[in-house]
Amino acid sequence: MWSELRGLKDEIDFGTPPRDGSPVTLDIDDVTVTVPAG
Repeated sequence: MWSELRGLKDEIDFGTPPRDGSPVTLDIDDVTVTVPAG
């Protein structure tokens, strides 16, 4: 699972908030990861 998270982190820049300013929620194998905007 962690290798999948690392792969996602390579694809998604967590330092950049979404344009709409809403938090981003990722569901991976029953694990919910929420990345707050800003």
